[in-house]
Amino acid sequence: MNYYRGGGDSAVAPSDGLRRWYGHEPARFAEFRRRYADELARLSEMASRGTITLLTATRDTGRSQAAVLAERLTSPGT
Repeated sequence: MNYYRGGGDSAVAPSDGLRRWYGHEPARFAEFRRRYADELARLSEMASRGTITLLTATRDTGRSQAAVLAERLTSPGT
């Protein structure tokens, strides 16, 4: 699976290790969400500089990095 990383910035893609650990196993999603949120420390900074475009190819958008990103971007104080 490939991720589009605009301008080469991979700050919003989950790390390879986290992605492989998760393996889209629904029972691991809560822990994936927590770990991935930790990896997104720079997201607010990136969003404050302008528009960011996020793409995903996952089939299960409710239990994927897309869901975590959507939560993070729409939560107050982010």
